[in-house]
Amino acid sequence: MKNTSIAFKNIALVKEIESPENPGGLEKRVGLTPLDVGQLTSSGLNVFVEFGAGLGVGFEDDEYIKNGAKLQKADEIYKNKEMIIKFKGPSLESISQMRKGSTLFCMAHFDSFPARAKMLEDNEINVIAMEEI
Repeated sequence: MKNTSIAFKNIALVKEIESPENPGGLEKRVGLTPLDVGQLTSSGLNVFVEFGAGLGVGFEDDEYIKNGAKLQKADEIYKNKEMIIKFKGPSLESISQMRKGSTLFCMAHFDSFPARAKMLEDNEINVIAMEEI
């Protein structure tokens, strides 16, 4: 029997911006390529990509759209998603936009940013820290 259970139905791919851990906005990597997004959407998942998320590494928004992504603005991207994928950790402001019980996949750096770690815990956000895998 085929398992049709999907834990994460709505996934967000977030753009890297300037932050304390990304001074000058030098980090441009993105957590998913357009082909990755295509594999997820062909499996029945909804993938929301922030406008311009892949531009820093040469992926145009149209490539994500052709692979089934839905584009969203920064003020929408964190809302109502079961999983959020971001290379660097999120800003403190964006944590309050995340759905309680959602999962964040990023470079968390808990020791370097204890206030953010505490806020994620207080807001009941599950975190998969890339640096710990």
